[in-house]
Order: sequence, then C-alpha cells, then structure tokens
Amino acid sequence: MINNKIWFAFYTRSRAEKKVNALLIEHEFETFLPLIKTLRAWSDRKKKVEIPLIPSYIFVKTTIKDYYKVLMNPNVLKVIKIDDKPVPVPESDINNLKILLNVNGDIKTSNKNFSKGEIIELTEGQFKGYKGEVLRKKGKTNLVVFVSALKTTFSLEISSSNVIKVKDK
Repeated sequence: MINNKIWFAFYTRSRAEKKVNALLIEHEFETFLPLIKTLRAWSDRKKKVEIPLIPSYIFVKTTIKDYYKVLMNPNVLKVIKIDDKPVPVPESDINNLKILLNVNGDIKTSNKNFSKGEIIELTEGQFKGYKGEVLRKKGKTNLVVFVSALKTTFSLEISSSNVIKVKDK
C-alpha cells in the first residue's frame, strides 16, 4: 500500500490554493482543486472570479511515501490527519465533489421518505452518480448530505424520482 497512489487533503495558507496547485502540477503531482465561479464586487466594477469551494484545501493523489514532498511547499501547512496519521480521501468523495462542481443549478421537486444514516445515490439530472449519507431532512425537499473524508456537508434540494437508497449506514 505504501506505493499505491491515494488522495490526501492538504491544508494551505489562506488564498494560496491556486499557487500550490500550479506548483504541484509543475512537479507532476495529480491534484484536484475544486473551484466555483462567483460574482465579486469592487467599488469600480463587478467580475466573475473562481474561488475554492473549500477554502485552504487542496487534494493531491500521491503515495504515503511521497506525500512529504507536498509538505515541502512553503504554502502547504499540513496534511489532514487523524490520530497523527494522514487520512486518505476516498476516490468516491473526490468524484462527488467533481459532480457538485458540474452543477449549474438546484434540482427541485417532490419529497421521498429518507432517514438519517441512509446512503443515497442520485440517478438523474445534473447530480447523477452523486452518493452521500443523509444527515437529516430539511423541509419537504431538502436532504443534508455528508461528504465523509472532509467532514463537510452540502445541502441539496432533490426530487424523490431522482434518488435511490443505496444502503443504510
């Protein structure tokens, strides 16, 4: 397992994510920096800019043996750890983030009966293929879904016809 490439989440200095990403790509690392477009306003203009979906985080696919090379970048502060061990980010979480980034709007319609702890998968629409754990229902059409490796939640408005239950946790 020491030579298998897996995803790790690295914490960067504030607003250094794009710099870190560019440098790691230059050094032939496989990276993923989820960016979203947002409208920013200054006193003299408005402009659409790309900002990180998860500020100060970048994902790097590397071996356990080589993740120290990522930490040599002065703008990378640490690798995310639990019990002093780097935490691998499942490929499915990276894929889920990629699916979320390809969305141009919300999916809205009716409700289906889902319970806390159920694993769901969206079967239609812009979120097709997204899998996550239901943390709770919010109103009639919202599910709050958990992305495990990052301890991050995203609230999604979804249609009962577009969701299947995969399994209970």
